Amino acid sequence: MIDNSLLLNYEKTQYVNFTLRGTVLHEAPIGYNNHFISNSASTKFLGEMIENALSWKAHINHLLPKLCLVCHSVRTIKPFMCQEHLKSIYNSYFHSGATLLIESMSFNYRKE
Repeated sequence: MIDNSLLLNYEKTQYVNFTLRGTVLHEAPIGYNNHFISNSASTKFLGEMIENALSWKAHINHLLPKLCLVCHSVRTIKPFMCQEHLKSIYNSYFHSGATLLIESMSFNYRKE
């Protein structure tokens, strides 16, 4: 589909049916000229994982491995760097993700 010089990539485009928890999903085919986009239970939007039930579980599961990798990396390079550089790496890679994870988890568990 080309309109206003925009092109839709059918392989990368997904849609999410947002529902209440426990609601049965009815998948509706969405497409144009026999090209259909796929339905997904979760998708990444602006760097955050969004689920069809509007819960934070997918986002939390997406962030945890990244934070574990940063922890391992900082622990590995600790003997070779001064504390100032370690703090800079911590603040750059871990602190923002950890803060977001804590906020996501606290919001998720308040809702359940």
